[in-house]
Formats: sequence, structure tokens, C-alpha cells
Amino acid sequence: MSAKTCARCFNPTLPNEFVLNRHATDNASSWCKACMRQYNKERRRSPHGLAVSWWSSMNARCLDHDKKHKSYALIGCDFTRDGFLRWAENALATFWQQFPAGVPSLDRIDPAANYSSLNCRVLDKVIHARYGKKKDARRIRIQQDLPWIPPDLWKGISTQPIQPRRFVPPDSMFRMVGF
Repeated sequence: MSAKTCARCFNPTLPNEFVLNRHATDNASSWCKACMRQYNKERRRSPHGLAVSWWSSMNARCLDHDKKHKSYALIGCDFTRDGFLRWAENALATFWQQFPAGVPSLDRIDPAANYSSLNCRVLDKVIHARYGKKKDARRIRIQQDLPWIPPDLWKGISTQPIQPRRFVPPDSMFRMVGF
């Protein structure tokens, strides 16, 4: 096996140390795996790179081309690509200013509503995993459990307990069945 030179670090390495790229003549990318890993890590840490990643994931869920996201059937996206990137880059810059070591996560405030600038926010991944999907009164405990989070981050979280909804059939339904 002959060595191939990485186009980024210029180190000669074995061909199996390159990422597979079917479009290349030798089926290997021009960067070695180590350089590709470092580039992806830097890119995900930048506001623009993470915003592009979120945009792709958001569209994959909403459009559901791969049929993996059936729960998103009624969820749409009210953003344009440029509008979302602008919003997300500003939100990420603000997030990293407040939490330099935080890992950002995109959250919809109302899980039943579309992705929009009024319904999206950036939370820390730990907070999002612990509280982001809960729809009941336990959201009130967020501020009590995590008092170090600034108050402006809590905008949009309902502090009122959500009452369970019960189906109450109209009187006419009972008459039709014969009750």
C-alpha cells in the first residue's frame, strides 16, 4: 500500500486512515480522519456550523423523507434558511456568552407548534434533556432546582400547572347511544 498525503496536515498516511468518499477517484477524501475529526469539532463549536447542523436536522424531522419522524407530521418550519441561520447564530452567540462551557440544544417552547422564532430557544443540553420534554407542572421546579440560570432564559416557560384535558362528550352523544 502506498502512502497518501493529507491535504490539510500534509502528513503521509496509509489510505485506510482517510474517510471514505465515493466521489473521489481513489474512494478516499483528501483529509485524513484526524484532520476531519478536528475540523468537524471546530465547526460544531462555531455558531454558524452548529446553526447549519440544526437547520439540517430540523428539516429532516419536519419533511420526514426517511419516514423516521412520524410524530412531526403536523410540525412545520416557519423559518427560511437564511432567517434561521441568522436567528440561531445570534442565539448561540448569546448562549455561549452566558454559558462558555455549556452545550447548546435547540428547544421548541410549545412542542405542538411549528419551529419559529417565537417558539424556539437555546437551552443547555443537560437542562433540555431533563426538563425540555415535560409538559406538566414539574416545569415549575426548573427555577427552584436551577437558580443560577438567568431569568430571561425562562421566557416562554409556563409557570402555571397544566390541567389534564378530559374528553367530555356533548349531551347529544348520550342521547344517540341511549343512555
